[in-house]
Amino acid sequence: MSEEQSQEQKKNPAVTYLGPCPICGKGQIAEGNVVYRCNYIKNLKDDKCDFHIFKTYNGAEITPEHVKQLLENGKTEIIEFTSQAGNKFNGYLTIEGKEVKMEFANGLENLPQLETPCPICGEPVYIFNTGYGCKNIHETDENGEKKCNLWISKTIAGRTIKEKEAEQLLLEKKTSFLDGFRNNQGNLFSTRLVLDNEGNIHFDSTVCKCPKCGGDVKIGNKSYNCSNWKTTGCTFNIWREIAYRKITPEEVQQLCEEKATKILEGFKNKDKSKTFSGQLILSDDFVVKIL
Repeated sequence: MSEEQSQEQKKNPAVTYLGPCPICGKGQIAEGNVVYRCNYIKNLKDDKCDFHIFKTYNGAEITPEHVKQLLENGKTEIIEFTSQAGNKFNGYLTIEGKEVKMEFANGLENLPQLETPCPICGEPVYIFNTGYGCKNIHETDENGEKKCNLWISKTIAGRTIKEKEAEQLLLEKKTSFLDGFRNNQGNLFSTRLVLDNEGNIHFDSTVCKCPKCGGDVKIGNKSYNCSNWKTTGCTFNIWREIAYRKITPEEVQQLCEEKATKILEGFKNKDKSKTFSGQLILSDDFVVKIL
């Protein structure tokens, strides 16, 4: 310990020193209110050490004993952490370069990965028990903030999100329209998932613009409806199934924008005895007909 540090310890007898700094070798790791930090500083500009260890990582309290283990052995004992989704998992802290990192007890390398990397930070996206998460979601910066927020829960609004749907969300920043979600009242709804630049996931049920009033046409359980029906009373709608054939959002968009779809296969007559092809068109009064 330098003479300056010895004098500092005499001035601050309540400060707890846990061991020599493993990065600079000149200072001691002192316990502060929020972090354990190296106390070496000779020149504020270019002769100081910024090495620090936060007092909490992923909901786990880091004790002085943990810090001593880290300084002496390069890693701590196994610690119980809590994921963003509230799930408990085992891991430990280790020193990598000049930073403290959190590692899973069984190693991330043993977890399966999605093929598409994280679109936010470029790191691999792992398949956990409860969701798909970026490697950096468990890493923190010098301010204690997560380096990446990307987390796709395997269950969203009561619906299971499949791996191929998570892959599409990562690759395209949105999924196709998906059925089977449930709101807080238990009612089913359909939507697509959209990923923003911060890694947050949103619902978006808008298919296209309404050709009748200019509002948004949204996907519902049984039909595509104009969102202005509550405000202006617009009654424009397209059934999701016409003549026993499912109508896709892409076909609805084409119909709204061009007043007609391409020739579609798979329609059936009333008793389902015959299959026929046809073209959906919009009449002048915005009624859908098969031509």
